[in-house]
Parts: sequence; structure tokens; C-alpha cells
Amino acid sequence: MTRLVRAWALSMVALTTTTLPAAAQPKSDTVALTRAGQADKKRDWSSALTLYSEALTAKPSLAAQAGLENAHYQLQHAVEAYEAYDELLKTYGAKLSRAHQTEAEDRLKQTAAKTGSLSIRVDETDASVLIDDISVGTTPLPMFKRVSAGTRRVRIVKEGFVPFEASRLVGANATVAIEARLVREAVR
Repeated sequence: MTRLVRAWALSMVALTTTTLPAAAQPKSDTVALTRAGQADKKRDWSSALTLYSEALTAKPSLAAQAGLENAHYQLQHAVEAYEAYDELLKTYGAKLSRAHQTEAEDRLKQTAAKTGSLSIRVDETDASVLIDDISVGTTPLPMFKRVSAGTRRVRIVKEGFVPFEASRLVGANATVAIEARLVREAVR
């Protein structure tokens, strides 16, 4: 992270942890933000990611979101970094300094160049969807699911139906559509 943005993120941690009286802030987000800032200074990105995630869960804030996006970026988690930068810009864009907004937009473009999207449509509801053997939810899914560029394997399962499987090459900044029609298993 650039020195300017790093200094800004750390000042946001300090601001977040000192603006309200201690009794008015949930301890878990205050402690997590403080510890995340310490991990950030040490460039311990895995610990920072865990702690910023805890802080964001306890109490969504600009400092927690900014720390989360940077930790994902530093760990080269392209999909998660893209989603975190996108969320940062949507939720806190008006509150960002011009420098931080520019950096977030640049990093969004950088991570978009390493990722693509799958648009998965299934004719049955409540079917489990797995991408590369990782569950991403049940149908209906959001319009697009961001994935790393490359060949992605999609499996859709629902009790009483034959599993659907397909592999698709997802290009950088590209969207690939998958239309799945689940077929009922034969009754025995």
C-alpha cells in the first residue's frame, strides 16, 4: 500500500478507536481494529485480514473495509480484493480522500484483469452450486459470481436430480454464462 494510503488507513484505525468513549464502542471491533493496525504495520497480512474481518463483522466501518481490501490485495487474493475494493467504493466512496479513491479504482482495475465472472442460471431453485469444489450458495444466485481467470469447474446438485457438471474457461474481465437444466433422476 502506498505510504499515503497506509498512513490514512492507520489514522482511520486511530480515529475509529478514539472517537467514541470506550463504553460506547463494541470492544470486539475496537480491539480487532487496534490489533489489525499492528499486524498491518508488521506486514503480517494474514493476521491483518483476520482482524479486519472481525472488526468489519462486529461493526462495519471505513477503517475496517479499507484494511480488509488492502490485506486481500497484499495476499494476492484477486477475487476477494476485487470484491472488497468494489464494496469500499460503493459504500464509502464519498468519504475517501481523492488519493485513496484513485488507488482503490486503480486496484479494482488491476484485480479485474486477474478475474472474470460466471453468470450461472439454473432452472431449479434451492440447488447447491459449487465452483471448483467450493460451495458458493444455492439457487437462485446473484447475477454474477466473480472468479479467478482460468478454467473453472461448476457442479450443481439437488436431491432427486442428476448432478450438472461443466467446465468453462473464464477470461480476464470476461463474463461466461452457464445455463443449467437439471434432470430428475429416474424413479426406481
